[in-house]
Amino acid sequence: VNPHTLSKTIEEGHLSVWFGAFFFAVILWFFVISEHMYNYVVEMPIEVRNIREGKTLGGEVTPTADVRFSATGRAFLKTLLLKSVSDFKLVLDLERVSTEYDFYLNDYFDKYSQKVVVPSGFELEFVEVVRPDSIHISLDDYMIKPVTVVSRVTVEPAAGYIMVGNSNISPGTIELKGPREIIMGVETVETFERTFRAVEASVHSSIMLQLDFPRVVEASDTSALFRADVQSIG
Repeated sequence: VNPHTLSKTIEEGHLSVWFGAFFFAVILWFFVISEHMYNYVVEMPIEVRNIREGKTLGGEVTPTADVRFSATGRAFLKTLLLKSVSDFKLVLDLERVSTEYDFYLNDYFDKYSQKVVVPSGFELEFVEVVRPDSIHISLDDYMIKPVTVVSRVTVEPAAGYIMVGNSNISPGTIELKGPREIIMGVETVETFERTFRAVEASVHSSIMLQLDFPRVVEASDTSALFRADVQSIG
């Protein structure tokens, strides 16, 4: 390759990158200084408040919504840069919900505009919720239930070694907390399967529990400590 040709190609490449960056900077500058109003869609978290005492969510609620705002370029750029560290959210107030209710989001937030929480200093005007158009809320009795932890851990001692006594899993029971309809029939939770092979010493290991429940169910523990005493035969 001719060195002069290579150098010319590199210079042309740098020039293209420079012109591209300059063009982008000019567009961004006009965008930021412009006082024209634009529409932007922002993803916002959904927060559920004021669930009645003794009740809990009976099913999962979508965690976010896409919301359209009207704002200047400057205001939108500020939102884009600071939204992740600011308290933006949509609030659903369940104070008057006893069992079930359908929130039609645009009707709800048009009526209760204060539930569209935008921190002071952000000049955004709420336009509409793009997605979802509605959220179904169902409430159930809140229940706390102890369930037994079942180990699915296997220990295979190496040649010349033996497991002394039974293995142990701790805690032996955990508490599930959540809607009665979901956890009422649950009696046990299992650990994930795991096999220790060619073991020459005692086993002490944390094993994750299989908690295949909706997010509305909480567990007092998500793992258990497995112990097995392995000793040499000789």
